Amino acid sequence: MRKLLVALLMAPSMAMSQVFVVPNKGGGEITITTRPCIVKGQNHSELREAYTWSPSSPYEKGCWTIIDGMVHILFLDTNNRRVYPIEEFQRKETR
Repeated sequence: MRKLLVALLMAPSMAMSQVFVVPNKGGGEITITTRPCIVKGQNHSELREAYTWSPSSPYEKGCWTIIDGMVHILFLDTNNRRVYPIEEFQRKETR
């Protein structure tokens, strides 16, 4: 399962974006996608788009990658870096 998840997450180009989520402490979600991370109009093709939200906190965009089997997310507004085990993320069906 882990190898499949890593392959899906790191696939360079896919017809449809894949979305993976993990609950956050605020009652919302941390979301990582297979879409490229675009910051101030610049495409960082080596990174992918991430964001987090909760009912009590504003939406925050970030970029993520996998390093040593862990998901590393840099949230752009706060310059806050978080690291999560890849197994915590579950695929979310999108329309």
